[in-house]
Amino acid sequence: MEFIFTREPLAEELLPQLTHATKMRIESLSRLKYPAMWERADKTAANDTPEKKAARDKAAAIRYRLWGFVLCALGVFLLVPTLLTNGSITLGCVVGALAVLLGLSRLFGKYVSAEDKQNARFAASAKQLLHQLNRAQASGAPTIRFSEEEMTMITPNGSEEVVPYTAMEYVIEEDDLIMITFGTRVTVIRQSEITEGDIDAFLPFMEDKMTVLYLYQHS
Repeated sequence: MEFIFTREPLAEELLPQLTHATKMRIESLSRLKYPAMWERADKTAANDTPEKKAARDKAAAIRYRLWGFVLCALGVFLLVPTLLTNGSITLGCVVGALAVLLGLSRLFGKYVSAEDKQNARFAASAKQLLHQLNRAQASGAPTIRFSEEEMTMITPNGSEEVVPYTAMEYVIEEDDLIMITFGTRVTVIRQSEITEGDIDAFLPFMEDKMTVLYLYQHS
């Protein structure tokens, strides 16, 4: 059995799916490394509700503003007496000015939750990956062949890179793409890019071939 894909450049509209796949991979790695922490987190999430989350976000936003007020007050406390006493710039002036600036940014800036910050980091990583993959095939569309023995990536100039299935770690399926990771490398293929083989048989084939498999199917 063999599957062949001819990879095309990834469109920007695929970024949400690529972001989700990236998040799933990082979360899985974290779960392997910190199982006890994730067990507690899962128990908390099981009892969570949208109302509780909204209340937590509101309380966090209030604390964010309060810390802004405290920092402004601390900055003024350091800045003004130092200027009046010494009439010159000292370490106290610098620290006070920084505290005021940070406080003002919290008082008048937009509060961003920890979850939103994390999602923004995943989105930035996915965007970087998309651009890297597209730059790598600037000279033409590569072919990716999955045989009984290994995955082979063939460039338009005919050079080949062989990746054994034992080197693969993750196969993550989204609506329109499949992310495959091996070591520190990532490749992405789309179901529509298959030129040989049955796409419905591809994931079962990969599950059979890989000795270590973390498979996520996006519904």
